[in-house]
Amino acid sequence: SLGPGGSSQRPGTMASILDEYEDSLSRSAVLQPGCPSVGIPHSGYVNAQLEKEVPIFTKQRIDFTPSERITSLVVSCNQLCMSLGKDTLLRIDLGKANEPNHVELGRKDDAKVHKMFLDHTGSHLLIALSSTEVLYVNRNGQKVRPLARWKGQLVESVGWNKALGTESSTGPILVGTAQGQIFEAELSASEGGLFGPAPDLYFRPLYVLNEEGGPAPVCALEAERGPDGRGFVIATTRQRLFQFIGRAAEGAEVQGFSGLFAAYADHPPPFREFPSSLGYSELAFYTPKLRSAPRAFAWMMGDGVLYGALDCGRPDS
Repeated sequence: SLGPGGSSQRPGTMASILDEYEDSLSRSAVLQPGCPSVGIPHSGYVNAQLEKEVPIFTKQRIDFTPSERITSLVVSCNQLCMSLGKDTLLRIDLGKANEPNHVELGRKDDAKVHKMFLDHTGSHLLIALSSTEVLYVNRNGQKVRPLARWKGQLVESVGWNKALGTESSTGPILVGTAQGQIFEAELSASEGGLFGPAPDLYFRPLYVLNEEGGPAPVCALEAERGPDGRGFVIATTRQRLFQFIGRAAEGAEVQGFSGLFAAYADHPPPFREFPSSLGYSELAFYTPKLRSAPRAFAWMMGDGVLYGALDCGRPDS
């Protein structure tokens, strides 16, 4: 602070600040490891490197050389599935990694694997092809079964039923397409004979997701059932995250999603929107253990990653 004529009125101020800074450095140097200083030193100096930083991720090279290019890969419940080239499916039980299983998809056309989806039990594998066909393979079988009711849809996302899905049946699930449609479907692992039941028990439309320009690809779907029986679904497009909450209809549809989506027939669901776009988005839930309620979500889109907590117990959450 300078007075008239430029003379300093508080000559000791700068020296005292430097002294405090040196003192704080000395105090930090004698702190024992694992016992960081509590609070902020009055000098304003904060030591931000009191604890050793641990990497969030680690990576390790695997001794594996595929025979063809890996076009898609999914892992769930110790089951690893990858598509090689356009016609080979490689399945590896990570508990018996030295016994890989090869399955030929039997494709004679130029269709390529668009995406693969594997449920939370590692039992039900869906292979979406660029030709708008979808194939189904069960963990305990070698047979590749086309889903006739799904034909004509380019599948972008699947919302598995973690409450009702088992190794033999998926229960009602949600399917999102590149055309913005959300369908409800159910799959059964029962193969039967030549005239036995098809794996796709039904496939019916429920809702269409829109952005400003009209229907937009359903990039991700997550479906959960709360402790009081209410269900909630989070669905994303490239720029929007939608939330659906409600109860299933009583009667025949009690286990499905029709009642939940019917509540939004006359008004749009609440959503968050960010203008930037990657051309796609990715959604992930954090669930501490199988069949428990998810605690948090993360949504990666054009503007970055939006993350937060999930409160399944509040109807207005």
